[in-house]
Amino acid sequence: MASSSRNLPEGERTINLDTQSSLSQLDSTTQQHKKKRQGPFRGPSRALKYKKLRSTEPGKVKVHIPSSLGAAVGKNANQFVGECADWVKEICPLNVQSWNDMPEDAIDRLYSRIHAKFDFGEGAHIPKAIHIQCSNLYRHWRERLKADHFTKCKSLKEAERACPATIDLTQWRWLIYNYWGNPKQREKSEKNRANALSKKIKSACGAKSTARIIYELELEAENEQEVNEDEHEVNETNGDPIYLKLWEKSKRHKNGKFDDEAEIKYKAFKELHEKEVREKGADKLILDIAYKEVLGYRPGYAHGMKIA
Repeated sequence: MASSSRNLPEGERTINLDTQSSLSQLDSTTQQHKKKRQGPFRGPSRALKYKKLRSTEPGKVKVHIPSSLGAAVGKNANQFVGECADWVKEICPLNVQSWNDMPEDAIDRLYSRIHAKFDFGEGAHIPKAIHIQCSNLYRHWRERLKADHFTKCKSLKEAERACPATIDLTQWRWLIYNYWGNPKQREKSEKNRANALSKKIKSACGAKSTARIIYELELEAENEQEVNEDEHEVNETNGDPIYLKLWEKSKRHKNGKFDDEAEIKYKAFKELHEKEVREKGADKLILDIAYKEVLGYRPGYAHGMKIA
């Protein structure tokens, strides 16, 4: 199980789970003074809600991972992510370069725990989806540790003394001196930070993944069609297509506005929709094709969705 999951082929259509991961977990309710959230990530979590569920609702929990989305969606997706985040922190050591360098025994323990708790059904895409989910949770965990306990320190010695009580000191020292403090890693981190700051289009969907938004939009369309037998025809000619709805839900901020570049792309999507209706009588473009038409090809991206 472990070796096959760790050497999965790249380039398949999958959703980047950067905004999914452990973000859906609950903050500790015992904190009297909550810190202001920094960035898109929530504070530390002990997954108390899901620990309680494990004790009160024994048996496997069904998790839906559509092959077209490559990510957990539906009512049990939050529990799946929350449980996995908890187990990653419990089982996986911090003193490795990347998820692909994780010891086999840790991977085996983690995946065994996951499969003992959750029922994913059948599908060749399932191992890759679990692999991506866990690797992203691991990366987010280390990013959060770095932001909270390393970046603010003025020296490596100060950072060493800032080791969280829940982290093994030997592993923490490795992170400080061999990873975060390594000149090559520092350079890579600065480049990543600069790239993130230079992005002209910011995500506006918070902790919700693109996969979940697409899934909800598809369910919404199905429900509307059940209410009205002619809904399919109405959607094709007059209603907004899924690619336009997805862009709006994922890029329009709470104040009702887009970033400047996102608004330009939104108008381009609308023009594409109007052109399809005008020239063909109906807009039957699928999501991938519409995104490729407006956004074009970008290395490392599926059409409209990042590949993790």
